[in-house]
Amino acid sequence: MEALLIDIEDIDVLPEEVFDLESGISNAKKVLQGLEEENILLLGEFEKDYWQFENHLSKGTTINFDFTELDKFLFSKELPTELKVIVKSWVGELLGKWYPSLARGSYSILLKALDWTNGFQENKVKTLIKEIAGRDVTDASKKSYFNALFNFFNYAELPIADVYTPRMVSYYNSLKVKNNNIRQLPPSSEVIKFSHHLEMYMEELNSYNGNQHLKEKIVFYPIFLWWKLTTVIPLRASEFCNISRDAHSNRDGSYFIELPRKKQDYQSRNIQVITEVEITEEMYNHLQVYRELTEPFGVTETMCSFRSLMAVDDIAHNRSIKKDWNHFHIGILAQLITRFYDDVLNNKYELQINDKNRLTPNSTRHLAFCSLLMQGISPVEIARLGGHKTIASQYHYSYHVEYWVDSEVFNLMKKFKQSTANEQSSVAYVPDEIKLVAYQPNPIGLNEEDFTKVEIGYCTDKLQRCETEECFLGCRHWRITPEEIIEKEEIILEKISEKRREIRELHAFIENLHKQILSDEFTRKSPGTFTSLKAKAKEIGESIHDLTRLHLLQ
Repeated sequence: MEALLIDIEDIDVLPEEVFDLESGISNAKKVLQGLEEENILLLGEFEKDYWQFENHLSKGTTINFDFTELDKFLFSKELPTELKVIVKSWVGELLGKWYPSLARGSYSILLKALDWTNGFQENKVKTLIKEIAGRDVTDASKKSYFNALFNFFNYAELPIADVYTPRMVSYYNSLKVKNNNIRQLPPSSEVIKFSHHLEMYMEELNSYNGNQHLKEKIVFYPIFLWWKLTTVIPLRASEFCNISRDAHSNRDGSYFIELPRKKQDYQSRNIQVITEVEITEEMYNHLQVYRELTEPFGVTETMCSFRSLMAVDDIAHNRSIKKDWNHFHIGILAQLITRFYDDVLNNKYELQINDKNRLTPNSTRHLAFCSLLMQGISPVEIARLGGHKTIASQYHYSYHVEYWVDSEVFNLMKKFKQSTANEQSSVAYVPDEIKLVAYQPNPIGLNEEDFTKVEIGYCTDKLQRCETEECFLGCRHWRITPEEIIEKEEIILEKISEKRREIRELHAFIENLHKQILSDEFTRKSPGTFTSLKAKAKEIGESIHDLTRLHLLQ
């Protein structure tokens, strides 16, 4: 049997987008047009079944795609009649990011998999795994084969993926190779830095009246809306860009936003995705402010106004070759994110964040998935909210628990600092969210000789009626001096490490339960499963509060 063709470099298991008939064809055509202009595409167009590209590895040779090879699989009941269009669109997306040789290797693997399984028949999963396991190649190469198939399954969102993915993942995880293919975000400190300064900058801009700093507001408001919406709702960047101008609404004091998601008729067995989501009043007000800000610049189909950018910003105007001013798109979003890093974070705030630590348009989708997971939301509900038509699509999302934990702690500490800044007396008010009682005055009528020393700080209750597992985690009888905080720094740091380990263990439990739900229909239907999810999510929330109290002692 011939060897599978693939470069050493692996593709990501997660594509940037999923297939949609209209946008999939349109995006692939744009990629092919660009490659033709660069003299890389030598022969072919989307409607044709034969594409030929220059081979960058060996000048004078070509990379060829023959899509008639798909014709023999169109009989499969597990595959849609649009299979060829889906595969062409998928290859088009790969060609937009990778050399033709890698795209061809991935296409070869797909053809082999279709051949081994007679068109992904339900009873052929073991055959597929056996064929890949029997390859006389390294485990790293075997993972490359799986990555190509995972990428296709996630792009096409075929219902049969729910049958294939769990078993494929099980074998995939047994391979002795460090998995470096899961998409990583920048370090949590860099993500929090972005979030904090974005909020601060927008507050500053909104404090100006009238047309003061109008250009900056129009240029960076879409970034603010992107961050606020897509870290909560796991939207793809293209979905955010396509939100319509009239998508948000106020209905009797409840606020909603309509998401630009299209149904795929051939996937009737799939999960029903959510097309309308309730949002907060604050988010609704942000959308209204932006709409009023950009309304004078004319009609626009999308929520974000490309027309307003063209009117006020010379840089955007000079760079744009876009003729349709009524629609915002992902390329504009990416440019604006880059400009926010360069103009605001690097120049205004002098943070100097390098390229590898920068967010990309689809980064926030991963953060939103992580947040939903840690809140104990079921995989099916996450799939519906995330626009996944099969629950198998969730298998490969890297849940960035480090960012989520640090973000929650940061936000709680910010509340604490805001509260103390507004307090007039020398004794800081401590909000209910944190319930930290250090630095408060001692109870009236009690002297130091009445107190009991504990590991960290002291107890002011003679009867030592403990209210928490450890005194410093919120017991109202506990106190500490600034001097002792310095003295006990090492112990406090160890307590912080212990609490983080506890959170990681709780996260691992939730993640494993998610995987079990994804692979086992019985577990998915058991009410006890979701009770466990909620219980563990509650424990995580409590641990986050404890961790915040500890950080406030530093």
